Amino acid sequence: MHDLVQQMGREIVRQESPQMLGRRSRLWCYEDVLEVVTENMGSEKIRGIMLRSPGPTKMKLEAKCLQRMKNLKFLIVDNVHFCGDLEYLPNGLRLIDWPRFPFSSLPSTFCPHRLIAFNVPQSHIILDKLLELRSLAYMNVSHCHYIRKLPDLSITTPNIKKLDLRECRNLVEVHELVGRLDKLEKWDLTDCSELQILPSSLMMISLKYFRLFGCIRLEKFPHIPQEMDGLKVLDLFDTAIRELPPSFGNLIGLEQLYLSSNFSSIHLPSSIYKLQHLRLLYLFGGVEFPKNMEISRQALSYGGFSNYGFRSLNFLFLCCSKNCEEIDFILTSCCPPSLKRLSIWSKDISLPESINRFSSLHWLEIRDCMFVEEIPKLPESVREVDASNCFSLDSHSIQKLLLQFGRMLRLPKIMTCLGVKGDILLDSQPSTRLSPTEFSIIQTDFYDPINVSQNYVEDDTRCEYQIILPGNEIPKKFNHQSVNGSISFWIGPEFPTFALCLAFCLDGMRDTDTYSYICVVNIFINGHKRLLRQRLFDNLECGHLWFYGVPHSQLQLEFRDLLQGDQNLVEVSCKISNWTSKTGGENAPIIARMGIHVECICHLQNSIIISENYELVQPQNHQISKRIVHQRLRPFLNRGPSFILRRLYHTQCPIQSTSRRQLLKARKIHNSNSSRRKRLLVAKSCICLYGAQEHGLCSKELGSTYLEGLTSVRSSNSDSRIRDMPIGEPEIPKISHSTQNRTRSKKMRRS
Repeated sequence: MHDLVQQMGREIVRQESPQMLGRRSRLWCYEDVLEVVTENMGSEKIRGIMLRSPGPTKMKLEAKCLQRMKNLKFLIVDNVHFCGDLEYLPNGLRLIDWPRFPFSSLPSTFCPHRLIAFNVPQSHIILDKLLELRSLAYMNVSHCHYIRKLPDLSITTPNIKKLDLRECRNLVEVHELVGRLDKLEKWDLTDCSELQILPSSLMMISLKYFRLFGCIRLEKFPHIPQEMDGLKVLDLFDTAIRELPPSFGNLIGLEQLYLSSNFSSIHLPSSIYKLQHLRLLYLFGGVEFPKNMEISRQALSYGGFSNYGFRSLNFLFLCCSKNCEEIDFILTSCCPPSLKRLSIWSKDISLPESINRFSSLHWLEIRDCMFVEEIPKLPESVREVDASNCFSLDSHSIQKLLLQFGRMLRLPKIMTCLGVKGDILLDSQPSTRLSPTEFSIIQTDFYDPINVSQNYVEDDTRCEYQIILPGNEIPKKFNHQSVNGSISFWIGPEFPTFALCLAFCLDGMRDTDTYSYICVVNIFINGHKRLLRQRLFDNLECGHLWFYGVPHSQLQLEFRDLLQGDQNLVEVSCKISNWTSKTGGENAPIIARMGIHVECICHLQNSIIISENYELVQPQNHQISKRIVHQRLRPFLNRGPSFILRRLYHTQCPIQSTSRRQLLKARKIHNSNSSRRKRLLVAKSCICLYGAQEHGLCSKELGSTYLEGLTSVRSSNSDSRIRDMPIGEPEIPKISHSTQNRTRSKKMRRS
């Protein structure tokens, strides 16, 4: 609701009774509600009360303080602890929202035949004598540690749709008839660590979401006597279940399945292959698939695909210590060619060659595969490869990954930049160290299995490319590099394809240290800030490289509203916002180096001779005298920057030097085509700015690119450095006759 609409509604309510609070239909101000409740000023006019204290407050409550509010429909109480008993609640209540409800049960005189929502988390309620709540659709009793047994809800709450029992840590048993609630859609028993008994069978035709995550004492999953095509998500992660019932295949509509056991392995029934709508499979620990049985080809054949497979599977996660043969069976026999995401976490396996058959694979994760030396040929559809903590990867595999990365983004192989590199660190705030518990709260947004995988179950429309692997050297083809956390460059009217490389360093870490941190990448376009990417790096054991690229079409779509004209200043700023170390590491992770590969127009923007001044320095007959250049450039030299002249015929813009010193010097030459001498401007030796040749960022002879006419830029060899030569008013010293005679005599003696 918009603030103005809320204010308007509250003013309408206030006008109902400006002086008498008890005759208004709704009360939301804490002081007003406190006065009405404690002074027993209520009336039949009141329909809604919100008693929400700004801080924890204790209040003595009269047992029948709500008795005069016969028409009360909404009761919201928060942060207020009542002393005493509650003997009366209006029978017309639709909503009770009362976290930390201080009473073990509802009043015996309460007839909640109209109650729809009952939200009492972290309360003292027991539920042993639950009243008849036939209209109840939503009940949240999460974190209620006094509940030991969930009673029969089929009689008291037959129309319930959502039942939240998360972290009821003393809940041991669920009544048998609860498994027959045919209108229940969502049932959450997460972290009920003492739960041991579920209904023996489930016949819930409306159930869509069933979560038993963290029920570490639960050993048996209910029987499924009939087909349930409504259940879409089933989470059996971190339970004690060793075997699933043969009727498990009756969950024919299942789309997401999470399996994990505290024991050595889970035995799957042969009916598991009936789950042909399964799109996400998350396996942690030992999970044994059935093999060597007859399965109906008519039901499961998929164009030559194995009879054991899940034809709709998009995302497979394997975190185990299985041998290569078992992994190969799962990849070959259980996964269709349309698999989009594959994640393998194991220290003892290597990638099979069969991975190349997944022609639609977008994401490959091989975290902690310490003995993987080679990554086989990957399909061209791959957009992201995460090889964190894969220390045995050979250079050939890394080179293949980088070549594919550049090929997918269509990055030019060789590209130089003669522009000015940014040294301004825009977001230079130090990173914040958090405790592992604090960091886990932030980490949940990135790493919750259901939330993370949802992007891969649905169609992935965002096109971006990423690689994470051990290392600390940024490839030379990144034409902008900096030791700071920021780089600036100029682009034209459209945003070109962009690639970023960050080298993370963990200085002073011990061999046993692992770090987790969040890297934030912001982009500034003409001074306007946008978040480009935020990435979690989890449990890294050394320095890593992160390659991130976005194609032209995606960038243009996201940032076209910030582009202005033909020249736009872009600054990319990176920082580590939060970090932690579960092993006690003391030194914060840092971004040691940053590189960007982009087709920029820095050399055009850095010119001070713009289009309107272009004709001032145009040569005649491909020649220009030094005196004329000095005269025509003098007004611009007073502004501070210095120049070299590059490709004088076709370029409107001289280039600044990195040191703000002049790079070229004019000297006399003889012109054989003219009857008289002219002093012409030529370039002596000079190489690419910033020593680009030393880093392999430009060709050996830069002058070959611009070699036309009498003006050229030359370099002697690839290892030479920039030699700064002043250009300005001082004339070249004339050589005296005596000096010339001595030079001639030396030449004669040598000859």
